[in-house]
Amino acid sequence: MRVRGRWNFYFDSWRPSGRASIRFDESVARKATPTTHRRCLRLIAMVPLHQVGHDGIPLPLAHVALRGFESDLYGLLPSDDHWLVGVMSHRGVREFVLQTNDVASIRAALPRLRAAAPFEVESQESAGWLFFRTRVVPGLGGRQQIRDRSKIARLVAAGSDLATAHTLEHRFTGPSDALDLVEAELCADRFQLVRTADDSLVVARTSSLDLEEVSGLTGRLASLARAEGARYDGWAPSRMTGTVTS
Repeated sequence: MRVRGRWNFYFDSWRPSGRASIRFDESVARKATPTTHRRCLRLIAMVPLHQVGHDGIPLPLAHVALRGFESDLYGLLPSDDHWLVGVMSHRGVREFVLQTNDVASIRAALPRLRAAAPFEVESQESAGWLFFRTRVVPGLGGRQQIRDRSKIARLVAAGSDLATAHTLEHRFTGPSDALDLVEAELCADRFQLVRTADDSLVVARTSSLDLEEVSGLTGRLASLARAEGARYDGWAPSRMTGTVTS
């Protein structure tokens, strides 16, 4: 089984099954849909509930067992005919998402995988790359979360303190009438107006550098911008005020 290129991850809080941790093959996600490996097979490990945390993520002992299961996958499916393209964890379930040219060999290996696993293992199949594109690859919110995490990591590496409140500037672009609507709503929500232009708007608000807090805010701002016909272009620490303490 082949693991390609560079991987990334994000958390999806809006799935019906609860908060999900999703690792995915970034090199495949950012390219056009491949014309090979056009059968999707998901191996679904069902972790016992007593081995699952309150957030739905497997506890350390279960995580070790799941890593062993993943190693067994590599051993039993050595061919490049199989690509592991995603791993999803949610509510005690871990799904290994494979794209394959040879689904029959995976079916043949399933009895050995199930016999070696300390938990129940199910499998589901579907045609093409649709599941990967719609359920594994991050949408706009997931992409924003990845950008937020990367930016926070750079700030911390440069010496920023996660526990300190920061003034963050948020930039929007779009038609002036759409930006006027965004400005009115955010100023009513106690954002500070920094500057405006014909096609851009910058507002500021105090925030910690906690990823969940930042991504919750940026997700809301992106949704507001789309609803009003504008675009949310992201955030940066204030160039004028830097950090604040109150």
